[in-house]
Amino acid sequence: MAKEERQSTKENLRLFLLDSLFQQDRFYTKDELIAKTQVSIPTLDRDLRRLRDDYNAPLEYSKEHGAYHYT
Repeated sequence: MAKEERQSTKENLRLFLLDSLFQQDRFYTKDELIAKTQVSIPTLDRDLRRLRDDYNAPLEYSKEHGAYHYT
């Protein structure tokens, strides 16, 4: 398996995990998401952006809760 394909698979697994978490209808802080995905802040930011932009996920940040959630 090529390096790009492995990274793509890893990224897809993370995106699937994030989507599954957000579908639980609760709020997650960045720290909680980093702990669950075991990635750096820039990688998490990239993944969240991909969910929103590439997959049209209804992901929003709530200032009130200081966390992310699906609307």
